Amino acid sequence: YTTLFRSVDPGSFEFGVAYDPGDATSQLLSNLLASGATANWQLTFYTVGGGGSGVSETFLGYVETMGREIKRKTLVTATIGIHIVGSPGYKLS
Repeated sequence: YTTLFRSVDPGSFEFGVAYDPGDATSQLLSNLLASGATANWQLTFYTVGGGGSGVSETFLGYVETMGREIKRKTLVTATIGIHIVGSPGYKLS
């Protein structure tokens, strides 16, 4: 009798934000990147047509990447990459 265990990489998730170095959210993201600390994250899927509150998945992860993009006459944006650790938070039916 043999039991095989496979390590499953839960993956990564990226999202974009408006970046302002004086803003508390931008500072928090920068601090999480620098520290490597894991944090709780929530991804919410809204229903088509906007009715209802949608379904949410929560997971633990750390900020893996944070890249700023600066264009003339627009907001400064940053793409944030979160590496998921542990359970990826998938909803099971």
